Amino acid sequence: MDAASLLGFVGDTASVAPLQELLASSADPEVRQVAGLSIGLIGGDDAVRALTDALHVESCAATRARLVDALAYPGLQDATGVLRSVLRDTSEGPAVRGVAAESLGRLRSPEALDDLLAALSDREPEVRFFAAYALGLLGSRDALDALSRVAGEDEASLAGFGSVAEEAREAIEAIQGDEA
Repeated sequence: MDAASLLGFVGDTASVAPLQELLASSADPEVRQVAGLSIGLIGGDDAVRALTDALHVESCAATRARLVDALAYPGLQDATGVLRSVLRDTSEGPAVRGVAAESLGRLRSPEALDDLLAALSDREPEVRFFAAYALGLLGSRDALDALSRVAGEDEASLAGFGSVAEEAREAIEAIQGDEA
């Protein structure tokens, strides 16, 4: 597992293929998570393909969440479409969809605006919370009305993070602060 981690920090694109093999063959979900995160650190088109391929076959929710997280590492802008698909996929667990929303915000993907706005109405508080967070990162004034609605109406909380309404208020402040 340490070797897989080191390969990510070295950043050599030639390491993507062996890490992808490890991701596909290891029975240990923690090893698969480290391999996926290392692929994300390396970056590039091969990394996006490797992580996307792994998402199609990975069954462990925690590993799926780490793969989605890795798709938002710097240099992986081409991952926006994959992340948007994960966010919209209601058969996906809320933790993975929440990570997809957060990742879209970290990528500051303006094309994800409509998906993130729709996610504010998701039945899962985790998805709504991270959609609000992501919208704050995007900084689009087009999100203010929807965020104001959530800030005034959403009473759900996410353990360890706080309330959806408070996150929406913070996103509004971030957007309005960007204008100052």
